[in-house]
Amino acid sequence: MSNHFILTVGNQSAGVLALLQSMIARDANSWWHYMGNVWIICACEDIATWNAKISNFLRHYPNAQFFLLELEPHKSRNGLLPKEAWDWLKEHHL
Repeated sequence: MSNHFILTVGNQSAGVLALLQSMIARDANSWWHYMGNVWIICACEDIATWNAKISNFLRHYPNAQFFLLELEPHKSRNGLLPKEAWDWLKEHHL
């Protein structure tokens, strides 16, 4: 069973965010990244494991902030996103 998390990151440069993106791409089963500092991560590990991964990565960067929230399947969602973003969410029952 996969878990899904939404991750937002603040106060970091584009270079740090690119490195974070590489870590997410390497460690997640799947991921969604259609908005600047926001990712949805699909992974087998639990939220505590991902919190530790992200904390360990960002601890090297001053003023780093992040928010990690476990997502449950939703029946209702709205916004203005590309079709590919909606397709990914549907595929993952989010």
